[in-house]
Amino acid sequence: MNIVHITLDEKFVNSANNQFSTIHYTSTFYILLPQKKKKLKYVEKRNNVVVVHSSLYNLYKLATTIENSLIIFHGLSFKAAFITRFCKKKNTFLWMLWGSEFFSNTAIFKDQSVFYDKLTLKLKNEIDHQQNKTFLNSFYKHLNLVKHKFALNSILQMDFVGLPFEEQLTELSQKTNKIFKPINFMYYPIDLVIQNSIEEINSKNILVGNSASATNNHLEVFEILNKKKQSDRFIICPLSYGDKTYREKLIKSGNEIFDQKFIPLVDFLPLHEYNAIIKSCSIAIMNHKRQQAFGNIISLIYQGTKVFLHNQNPIYLYLKRISVVVFSIEDDLQSDDETIFDELLLSVKVNNRKIIFDSFNILTLNESLSKSLELIKKENGY
Repeated sequence: MNIVHITLDEKFVNSANNQFSTIHYTSTFYILLPQKKKKLKYVEKRNNVVVVHSSLYNLYKLATTIENSLIIFHGLSFKAAFITRFCKKKNTFLWMLWGSEFFSNTAIFKDQSVFYDKLTLKLKNEIDHQQNKTFLNSFYKHLNLVKHKFALNSILQMDFVGLPFEEQLTELSQKTNKIFKPINFMYYPIDLVIQNSIEEINSKNILVGNSASATNNHLEVFEILNKKKQSDRFIICPLSYGDKTYREKLIKSGNEIFDQKFIPLVDFLPLHEYNAIIKSCSIAIMNHKRQQAFGNIISLIYQGTKVFLHNQNPIYLYLKRISVVVFSIEDDLQSDDETIFDELLLSVKVNNRKIIFDSFNILTLNESLSKSLELIKKENGY
């Protein structure tokens, strides 16, 4: 069976390439690169990596040359969706869900406000109002809707979907009215993330969110923490990527509420520096209503951090199902329990770590991927 990968120049593509290299099928990664970019920034250049400068003509040319293959779309950008329109019918489509191409698609989630709590929604509306004053911005908003409808049509053509946990599948099927055949896939095996080293948490700081995206609902967390009077802790807020305007307004709010105890991380840090900061956090609060930051969350749980999630988040539902001890922002963090900021017991840390490792170690994931590909091969007669 020939496997063709369509993706963008993103860091986690290297990990996907590593995982597929353990399978005995031929795998080629086509990296869609804007015309102006000449070199890859994140994806390592290997013998099975091909750069495609993504003019519509080049995308059409690529699409029409692929046949009798399993085509794996890592994420489903507009340009990747364009390829599905011209692929020959003898191919099989597998969509590795990233998240934003589904949740940010306004043809699927027409009311994007469902992902925001009240304070955050008010801030986001203010930002959107400022940015939508010109005709050009209104035009781009309409253009995005056209692209999203196009992408939705491509999503409906997918035969299989790759997910790290099945709770995602329920919402995906409900929103698209399509039954997808799932395969288990995770970009970052936990043993590669932690590299077999366990360092104990060395402080009691609080980590809030994972990016400068309003879907983190930071302001609501700030309000809760301000009421809880955790003045002896630093509030660490990763904001190195996302919306710049949102980041600026969030930093202003954080400084006003927590003063010098607020530590925004606005620059990309070397991995060892970032990990050292994360190791200082005994508490992590991820207030996403949608699936987001899954790799960050399981890494935090593995290191022994007490993690609080929104109870609507499918990640929360999944972790509870597999018996990982995690906490709800609505039911636990906002309760009157004075011990809620205490560290996890050692026995809980150890059990959480075992569950995460057993579920997401590289051998388990590779075995699952191999079995899934065998089923796809058998079902499609390759």
